[in-house]
Amino acid sequence: MTVQSPPLILSVSEITQAIKLTLEATFPRVWVKGEVSNPKMQSSGHFYFSLKDDFAQISCVCFRGDLTKVVMVPKAGDQVLVRAEMSLYAPRGGYQLIVKELSHVGVGDQLIKLELLKQKLQKLGYFAPERKRPLPHFPKRIGVVTSPTGAVIQDILKVLGRRMSGFHLILNPVRVQGDGADIEIAQAIRQFNDYNLADILIVGRGGGSAEDLAPFNSEVVASAIFQSQIPIVSAVGHETDITVADLVADVRAATPSQAAEIISHEERDLLEKLAKYTKNIGQQAAKIVTFNQQRLDDIQEHLDMAVSRSVATTLQDLLRFKKSLDVVRPSNRIRERLQQLGQFEKNIALSLQRIFRAKKQELLSKNERLNVTFRAQYVIKKRAFTRVNFATLIPQLVQKGLFEKKRKLENVSQQLASLDPKKILAKGYSIIFSQKDGSIVSSAKDIQKDDAVKITFHDGEAAAQILQVRENK
Repeated sequence: MTVQSPPLILSVSEITQAIKLTLEATFPRVWVKGEVSNPKMQSSGHFYFSLKDDFAQISCVCFRGDLTKVVMVPKAGDQVLVRAEMSLYAPRGGYQLIVKELSHVGVGDQLIKLELLKQKLQKLGYFAPERKRPLPHFPKRIGVVTSPTGAVIQDILKVLGRRMSGFHLILNPVRVQGDGADIEIAQAIRQFNDYNLADILIVGRGGGSAEDLAPFNSEVVASAIFQSQIPIVSAVGHETDITVADLVADVRAATPSQAAEIISHEERDLLEKLAKYTKNIGQQAAKIVTFNQQRLDDIQEHLDMAVSRSVATTLQDLLRFKKSLDVVRPSNRIRERLQQLGQFEKNIALSLQRIFRAKKQELLSKNERLNVTFRAQYVIKKRAFTRVNFATLIPQLVQKGLFEKKRKLENVSQQLASLDPKKILAKGYSIIFSQKDGSIVSSAKDIQKDDAVKITFHDGEAAAQILQVRENK
């Protein structure tokens, strides 16, 4: 009878410590070559990154004291050679390299591929300035291609809500990183163009590492932007790295918020200018009215003074004549003075008439000029009122147009939903693809015995082989 010994039971700490001692003793010093990924400089001065190749990656840390000996801190995509010590961090149970020395050995494969892609697109004219499309002056239908859960869409809505009115924003949600994200982004851009859903597009995401930005450095996204009939603003929030999407787009914005400011600045500027012109017109009209009112008062005062001086002079002449009559009593002198008095009366009447006619004509002329000024002020005020009414009417007309567009969009969405092949598959149908050329098998004549096929259901796929083919007679 064999007696079995009891199993060896270790705690998590004990097994971790055993692995740590074995690992560090086996690899006390290693030289490792790889491509830098996800580099992060901490406020403490320590530098964290990963080294990777086509099949694996390992975490690394270069502490501040050792980092001072590095000639140039590497960036994502750099190929480096490091001398390091193997270490296991017990609290996380993960191993890492403690880098003691670091040197560059060339540009990483990813950067080489990116540079080759840029050269290819440059030759095809993707980056040519003359093909860049101008942005619309007052876009009302704004399309956005980005993640629905990130801060990008919130930043864009915040800026547009503050700077614009009467706009309609359409979000086509996509993944902005990871495998297949570039296909989703390109498809979203084409959908906006196929159905003419927007006047302008914002395509982008927040910042990130080289891996995070990879979809925006893909040829499929570059081609979709190049072929788009709708002007596109690229808004990849990583100012230091310019992506391929930035180079192909009609306008590049450093951040999504800046993209929203770019497409809304003309409406904001126009409203500010309108308010400024309205204020200036009111001030100028007030100055004109005040000036002409002062001129009218001066004319009236001058006329009153002229009439008063004429009347006073005539009275003085009459008094002098009366005094002469009192001194000279002979009848002939009296008749002579009476004749002179009659003539004086006629002269006075004629003078007064001429004075009043001249002053009346001058007053009428001044009054006509003042009426012209008042009419100008009325026209200015009327036009300013018309501008205010126009500014009030625009949002109403835009809102009405947006309602009609929204109704048409809902109809199109319902039609698209009815044509969704996944709904048909969910009823029990399936689609068979030939493994040989990927074509759809729509007839028994398209396949033969032993052919490999792929069957697509609404919730997955299956691989199969044809055992027998029987055609309906």
